Amino acid sequence: MEEIGLLFHLSFLKIRTEVKAIPHSWVNLQNLETLFIKIDHGIIMVLLPEILKLSKLKHVSIDMSSFFKKDVYYIIEAENSKLEDLIF
Repeated sequence: MEEIGLLFHLSFLKIRTEVKAIPHSWVNLQNLETLFIKIDHGIIMVLLPEILKLSKLKHVSIDMSSFFKKDVYYIIEAENSKLEDLIF
C-alpha cells in the first residue's frame, strides 16, 4: 500500500484492505478527490489528521475507522480542506 503514494496524479481510489492505517506516503496524493476504503475482517482503520493535508479531497468513505491524533479525540479541521463527505 505504501507504493500507492507514488501515484500522485490519482484522483479516485477504491480499495479493499486489511491494513490498520493509511500509509504516510499517501500525503503525496495531492490530486486525490475521492477515497473509498473497504476494511476486511472487522479491522478498525486508524486515520491520522494527515489525511486532511490532501487539499482536493472531497469524498471519503471508510468502514470501521477511527479518527484521532495520538491522545486527541476530536476531528482536526484543515484550513484548505475541500472535504464534503466523510462517512465512517
